[in-house]
Amino acid sequence: MEIIKSLRLLILLISILFLYSCEASDNSADIVLTNGKIYTVNDNQPWVESIAIKDGKFIFVGKNKDIGQFIGQYTKKHNLNNAMVLPGIIDAHTHPGSIAIRDNYDAIKKSGYPNMPYPASKEEILVWLEKYAKDNPELEMIVAGVWQVDIFGLDGPKKEDLDQVVPDRPVYLLDDTGHSKWVNSAFFRKFGIDKNTPDPSPGVNIFSRKLDGEPAGWIKEAAVMPWFSERDYMAPDQPQLVENLYKVLGHLSKYGVTLLYDGGNSGAEDKVYAAVKKLDDTGRLPLRYEGTYHIRLPDQVPIAISELKRLRSEYSGDRLKFNTIKIHYDGVHEVRTSAIFEPYSDDPKNRGNTIFSGEVLTDFILELHKEKIDLHLHTNSERSAHIALNAVEKARSIIGGRLDTRISTCHLELIHEDDISRFRELDVPANFTLHWNGFGYLTGWKKPIGAERAARRFSIQALIDDGATVSYSSDTTGMTRLYRTSPFFSMQIGHNRQEVGAAPSSEILSPISERLALEDIVNGYTQGGAYQLRYEDSLGSIEVGKEADLVVLDQNIFDVSRYDISKTTPTAVLIAGEVIQGKL
Repeated sequence: MEIIKSLRLLILLISILFLYSCEASDNSADIVLTNGKIYTVNDNQPWVESIAIKDGKFIFVGKNKDIGQFIGQYTKKHNLNNAMVLPGIIDAHTHPGSIAIRDNYDAIKKSGYPNMPYPASKEEILVWLEKYAKDNPELEMIVAGVWQVDIFGLDGPKKEDLDQVVPDRPVYLLDDTGHSKWVNSAFFRKFGIDKNTPDPSPGVNIFSRKLDGEPAGWIKEAAVMPWFSERDYMAPDQPQLVENLYKVLGHLSKYGVTLLYDGGNSGAEDKVYAAVKKLDDTGRLPLRYEGTYHIRLPDQVPIAISELKRLRSEYSGDRLKFNTIKIHYDGVHEVRTSAIFEPYSDDPKNRGNTIFSGEVLTDFILELHKEKIDLHLHTNSERSAHIALNAVEKARSIIGGRLDTRISTCHLELIHEDDISRFRELDVPANFTLHWNGFGYLTGWKKPIGAERAARRFSIQALIDDGATVSYSSDTTGMTRLYRTSPFFSMQIGHNRQEVGAAPSSEILSPISERLALEDIVNGYTQGGAYQLRYEDSLGSIEVGKEADLVVLDQNIFDVSRYDISKTTPTAVLIAGEVIQGKL
């Protein structure tokens, strides 16, 4: 009897060990997708039919006939029916926090941030402002927007015009570029800004002035930031901000964005990241989110690293991370704050500027190298990009090799031809906002830079041909422009150099050679963005071992008309194998 009991126990143990062994060696996927047109963005295996996902990662990428070995009893099987699939899309520079703060439509009266008529003449703006001020006597300060920079001359708008209709309380009106403001005399009085107040960074963050040095009413870039934060003033309460952000991020996710880099919040970091963390902690954050600390003024440099570490410590979560510092290194052509080599065509004494010298930037890069923190630089024009590249080159020579900080640049409306190869040589990714590459959206840039420079804006193809890393972004700051955050909207513009909705025969933004191949655009939205944000080992392509972020499309963007790419809408969006939007 004892022998029988022992044999039964032995058999039971063997069975348990056998089952455990089978489970341990089980190759079954959690999900398999078959019969697809899957564009992997992997040069070694660009197109496949099937993929298998286990524990949030790709474990098989290949042909239908080979997928069977990964199908087990509990594997979920989905037939794609020839649908196109892309890796998760990466928006490598945008501003969801700014959108959620600046366009708080549900609390306009509370925030005092209404929409002015746009486009409108100066006279129309003043008529509107006078009525708005009378209708809202309880507002201690009027903050509104937006107005067109190019309706004013070189000297910009004047405070006296606002004083005529609102003399008794501060007025602060934002322009359509996001890079300047129009204020009245009461605003300057409130904050004690006068002719003795220095410009925070000459040539960029400045107050336009009268001949006697008195501020004239046009504030460029972040010159007023030490005294006044528009984002703090306009921000809704935290519950509303959370919901606003959820709306913005949900829209990005709906159109296939699985990772974004936040291009900065101009001092509202804690408000924004507390809201993003709330979404993350409650399982409502629908994408991977790379936060940042945003430098707009020189005196932020000494505290930037400690501030990024603080943000990382306080707000990091499952999908919210902090690895990069952003510097607004120059301005924009429209307000003549971009750092260019030759003077502005309509302002022969002005070449714009950077917010601090190349030497300061070099020293900061060396600090970032020690901390292994990355850097993203707003370098809108050729001289700022040149100074930045020089700083990278100098830092590399000092340490005698590659840097442990990944430095990327963005916007790059103008690049000097001698600097094209340096992006590749110095390993500096170049980020572009593709939906700017048409006619009709951005205004006011032609006159400042003149015809010759205007004809060579956005030299993206030259960088691609040279082998540089290129990434793409939406860089959107307003809810009314949220439709432009769809990567497919931008893909169409980058492919055509024409605005969406324009007739095929309409003017193409010069040069026509900069009409980008769709394959290169997809590469920038996937592998390019992954490399910029240091995710190249885990994201950016559909490969075995990488995170299973992918997008299933409702049409094959390589087969449709070049004028229909923007109509693409994903039918399913997955992050780490989890369906975030739509369904399989």
